[in-house]
Amino acid sequence: MADEPASDDPRTSDPLDATHQHHLTVRRTARYFALGSPTASRVVVALHGYGQQARYFARHFRALAGAGLRVIVPEALSRFYLDDGYQRVGASWMTREDKAHEVRDQLGYLDALVREEIGSRRPHVHLTVLGFSQGAATATRWAALGSTRVDRVVVWGGDIPHDLDLHSHRARLPALTLVIGDSDYFATPDRIAALETRLREAALPYEKVDYVGGHRLHGETLARVLRRSE
Repeated sequence: MADEPASDDPRTSDPLDATHQHHLTVRRTARYFALGSPTASRVVVALHGYGQQARYFARHFRALAGAGLRVIVPEALSRFYLDDGYQRVGASWMTREDKAHEVRDQLGYLDALVREEIGSRRPHVHLTVLGFSQGAATATRWAALGSTRVDRVVVWGGDIPHDLDLHSHRARLPALTLVIGDSDYFATPDRIAALETRLREAALPYEKVDYVGGHRLHGETLARVLRRSE
């Protein structure tokens, strides 16, 4: 009888496997899209959701970007096929597997992106990071743990990671805006109530913006939210 393949289930795999684990830092080529003037005084870094691509996510910001507003849309580093026919491709910011290194890589990526796009102009630029769905977790981690000072965080249809200690990182986190659709299947009333409790307990200021709609970016609400940083 042929040998059985090793199981990927951590409950049944050989515990000695962990002793052979190593990590190697390598270079990656990241892709991002940008709209609006490179010298704009306001910059938004918009982080897409799970399974999306940056080039399609960027379309939501076309009408808003211009001389005064630069919108930068980075694409997550991990891509995968969304269908059995291998036609549709999406990207993911991270999974729970080897999480600490995934977080480190995404922080380094976003910090490098700001250095590339803004550079020495950073003290004179108002920087907002908007995270949609899975991108909301990446946005708040970056604001709290990255080397870039973020002026505002917009959490749209997402959550703040439960492993992020808001008390410890309160000084780094800026004002938060929670954007919630009334029929968003992810940002349910229970989840939002739990998130608001965490924010109040950490004494973090926030505002809440509601719109009629589901788990997506809503054009009129997006324009209204971004105008608040003018």
